Amino acid sequence: MPSKKEWKLVLLTLSEDHLKEEIKQKGVHQHHVKELKSGNKV
Repeated sequence: MPSKKEWKLVLLTLSEDHLKEEIKQKGVHQHHVKELKSGNKV
C-alpha cells in the first residue's frame, strides 16, 4: 500500500491533469468562438 504522502501526490497529479484537460477544452472552445466571430476559417 502506498503511504499517505504518496497518496497525496497521486491525488494532486490526478486533479492537476483533470484541470489541464478542462483548461485545454475551454481554450479550444474560446479559440473556435473567436474564429467564428472574426469569420476566419482554419
